[in-house]
Amino acid sequence: MSIPLTIIWDITSKCNLMCKHCFNSDRYISPLYGAGRELNTAECFSAIDKIANSKVPHIHLLGGEPLLKKDLFQIIAHAKSRNICVTINTNGIVLSESYSKKLIELGVDQIVVSLDGSKPSVNDGIRGKGTFSKIVANITKLKELLEKSNKSNMKIGVAFTLVKDNLNDVADMLKLAKRLKIDIIDFMDIYISGRAHELENELRFSPEERCRAFEQLALEMRKENYHQLVVQLDAPFSLVDYLNWRYSLALHFHPRNMWCQAGERIWYMQADGRLLPCGMTNNLLYCKAILQKKEYKLETINIKEVSSLEEVDNSDFFKSFRNFKLRVKHRKDRLTCRDCKVNEICLPCPIIHYSLDDIPDCAHILAHKSDFIQDILRKRVHLRSNAKWLESSGEIKIWNELFQTYQIIEGSGKIIWHKIVESTIKVEQIVEEVLSYYHNPPGRNIITEDVVGFIYDLYLSNVIELE
Repeated sequence: MSIPLTIIWDITSKCNLMCKHCFNSDRYISPLYGAGRELNTAECFSAIDKIANSKVPHIHLLGGEPLLKKDLFQIIAHAKSRNICVTINTNGIVLSESYSKKLIELGVDQIVVSLDGSKPSVNDGIRGKGTFSKIVANITKLKELLEKSNKSNMKIGVAFTLVKDNLNDVADMLKLAKRLKIDIIDFMDIYISGRAHELENELRFSPEERCRAFEQLALEMRKENYHQLVVQLDAPFSLVDYLNWRYSLALHFHPRNMWCQAGERIWYMQADGRLLPCGMTNNLLYCKAILQKKEYKLETINIKEVSSLEEVDNSDFFKSFRNFKLRVKHRKDRLTCRDCKVNEICLPCPIIHYSLDDIPDCAHILAHKSDFIQDILRKRVHLRSNAKWLESSGEIKIWNELFQTYQIIEGSGKIIWHKIVESTIKVEQIVEEVLSYYHNPPGRNIITEDVVGFIYDLYLSNVIELE
């Protein structure tokens, strides 16, 4: 059984904006999708009952713009009466004080507001003139109402979609999120579909540009304390893993970017009630060739016409799609996957990467990481004149300026530290010293990564110089 943990539900097709990067702009207009009228109140109630009866714990409401659904409050109230966790993604334009009060009263678990820039000049060029000031004002009022409420545990998030025009704004966006006192910020990759497909040349960025943008974000996180803010990247695991290693951070990533959960832990429902493993499975921009090869059987299954989600789960469509994912997973010819440390637990989108012999994003990150390591290995390292540390009874503690505390150095870090203290030395020489310490070293590449990561952390902490 693959009854989902989350159903992503386009609760309405209506929207009050014309964002440049909207991936859903054609889903309810183009005849290719065959979308019908959106569910009415009674049909939404029935859908929720079927969802609850199958013990699905969470629905995430999208659109369109969910707050334009006239019976939204009734629908949320019914979902909450069935003990379903309800989260909402909104553009924030109509998130007025009265709306916010009602959503808090209903017990909505999380509201995520889309904001694509830290200032009007960036955001409004993407989402529309005047949207920045409205969105920020509404987030501020929602936060004030939540602070006054002693009954709600609602979390507030911001979703920032990366496009070419806002790549250089990610660090400032982090600062704004901190000022707004939100709980989570999610930096999301653009999904090239709908209007984003029409404007692809204007919006799309290269893997190198994205990496540079996130490196600026990481550097900002090393300068200021953002521990009260959850920072999540909807990006390939290889990129998040690289950033966490290089900058000694704990950036979050969404599991769906490591293992495709479509048709298993996550399902998707259109505004008309059609159920799909995900929105890609009937997006002919991506799946046309796959369907022509009959890799899975696309069917029209509507929640109005089934007695239970188990019926959907056992359909030829959902079963054939899950089998398709397994076939893609067991391919052995992808170079970037063959020696990857997470190969056994990773499955990038099988539709996007279906015809590719490599995973381009991962290939870029691996090359970028290798270049960085080689650059650091060639450098000489020495203590800064103002470095502060304590050493007593074999314990070494180095002062961390950002957190205003001493951090303890353990394991092979002590070897590295003593070599740095003794004299100016090349990083590649330190690697050899650490390797010689082990009787059965875990491998040169692992030791090299550990040494480079440790030394770069000292550099970012203003303890050493690299030259």
